[in-house]
Order: sequence, then C-alpha cells, then structure tokens
Amino acid sequence: MNALYNLEIKSIMVKRIVLAFVALLVVVSYASAAPKTPKYKNKQLALFSYNMSVDQTMATELNKHLSLFEKDTKVDPIEKALRNRIFSLIKDRLESEIGLGVLPVESFQNAIDYDDYGFPSGNISKVIRTGNSKNYFKIDVTITTATEGSNSAKTKPTVSITVTIFNNKGIIPMDKFQGVGTAKEFISTNAALVDGLVNNEPFEEKSNLMNVVNEAVSDLIINFAQ
Repeated sequence: MNALYNLEIKSIMVKRIVLAFVALLVVVSYASAAPKTPKYKNKQLALFSYNMSVDQTMATELNKHLSLFEKDTKVDPIEKALRNRIFSLIKDRLESEIGLGVLPVESFQNAIDYDDYGFPSGNISKVIRTGNSKNYFKIDVTITTATEGSNSAKTKPTVSITVTIFNNKGIIPMDKFQGVGTAKEFISTNAALVDGLVNNEPFEEKSNLMNVVNEAVSDLIINFAQ
C-alpha cells in the first residue's frame, strides 16, 4: 500500500516538473520571438562629420549628366546633390524606422567648422567639449562602380554607408553600423541613372543610383535594429 502511494506521489511530482519545464520553454520562446526595441529608439544624435568618396569611374558617369544638376558656382553640384539627398534619406529612415532623432545640422552653430556643403566638419575631441548632445555620429559614404568594358554604356554601382556613434564621455566609438547596396545587374548610364537625384522621380526598385543608395540605407537600418 505504501509502495503504491509513494509511486503515485513520485508520478505527480514528475508531472509537475515536466509542466514547469514546458512553461519555462514557452516563456523563453516568447521572449526570443518578441520584437527587440532598437537600442537608439528615442535617442537624439548630432551629426559632427560627413565624408564622401566617389571613385573616378562613377564620377565620370555622373559628369555626363552635369547639365541636369542644379547649378552652383561655389561647390561641385554633383557632390552637393549626393550629399544632400543621401543625408536626407538616412535621416528620414532612421527617424521613421528606428525612432531616433537627428538634430539639425546647424546645432553646433559657431562651435565647430562646417564644410563647403553646409555640413558639420569637426572631430569628436572638440565636439564633446563644445556640444550639448549626449550622442554624436559621423557618416562615411563610399560610391564605387564596375563596368562591363571600357566602352560600355552600362555600370554596376556599389554604395557603402557607415555610421559611427560616440557619446559625450569619450573619443572611443560606442557603435559602428554599416549598410551596403549593390545594383543587382548592370544598369544604363543614360539620364535615368540620376533619376531621384536630380528630380523627384521615384527611385525605389528602379535602375538608377539612388535605388542602390536606398538599398544601402535599408541594410544600415537592419543593422541598427539588431
């Protein structure tokens, strides 16, 4: 009788342990599946440096359409358009998709230098001494391209965007996020190449440079959200 009673007690205990283990697995699985809150959601960042590099091949292709860019006698109109359009796209998508805030580029006023295109051009050492923000960031954009041949009328651009984040406590970066976009195939170097850059034509999923930029920003957003 006692042996049967003890067996029943053990059976109940085993069932309770199994149920507790299953419940723990459910909680862990739910926690893993729950969407993560982006690290920089509701944080404000101030841009302090913005660098851009365009390789000679891509510059040559863009220069073929110089007449389509807004004229500017003080700066390179092509680089001006690239800088403004790319920064606007990065800012808008980081704010809408990550939930962070990008302070106006004029936030530093006269505390640091600005480049010829109106963007901050400082170093982090000076920025953390003179700025009022808790977080700062710099952007590095590289645009390269490949061609099918020396006389080809098609090109295959690649855009790399790196965002490096610092806080106001030191010069060591807190985070670095990169996004890379490459044209899925060789695209024409005719005027459609600069659609979305020199006009308001839609560029998503189109065969142009701005679509490649958008792909790079999408990749950047994915890395930001992790």
